[in-house]
Amino acid sequence: MSVAQTAGADLVCVCDLQESVAQNTARELGCDWTTSYDDMVDRGDIEVIGIYTSSGTHVDFASKAISRGKHVFLTKPMDISLEKCNQLIESAKKANLVLAIDFVCRYRKIDHQVHQAITTGLIGKVILADLRMKWYRSESYYQGGWPPGWRSRSRTEGGSAANQGVHSID
Repeated sequence: MSVAQTAGADLVCVCDLQESVAQNTARELGCDWTTSYDDMVDRGDIEVIGIYTSSGTHVDFASKAISRGKHVFLTKPMDISLEKCNQLIESAKKANLVLAIDFVCRYRKIDHQVHQAITTGLIGKVILADLRMKWYRSESYYQGGWPPGWRSRSRTEGGSAANQGVHSID
């Protein structure tokens, strides 16, 4: 887990609705556990909340953390609604808190090289981009997780473009 590898950071608590998952994860990582998100965000010894839940829950969980004075590290996508994303950004700004979105592919060497080629002008002014992506995910990826099948719910999760395509767009 990246928190364990971050200088000056300590993993304090994990939260999961499934008690056995919370307990096992906490035991593995050496921290407290809870099944109550409210209890976790109300703890005084937690400064940053990392949110790794189904996409449709991100705004609600992040908003609650911000309202309790916590910085938020949120896995992508923030939400499929631009309006909700903007509201979340504004609430973090007003509270003078950090809202960071986890785009893990941004740090791959090839992505960094493409970014450098664009920002340094090496390839000239980009006026058109054609994106073709192929991501293979087994059926268990879309049918698994908690709640089961959440990744395949395009109405709340945004479908493949929000789930995988966002990496290439980023």
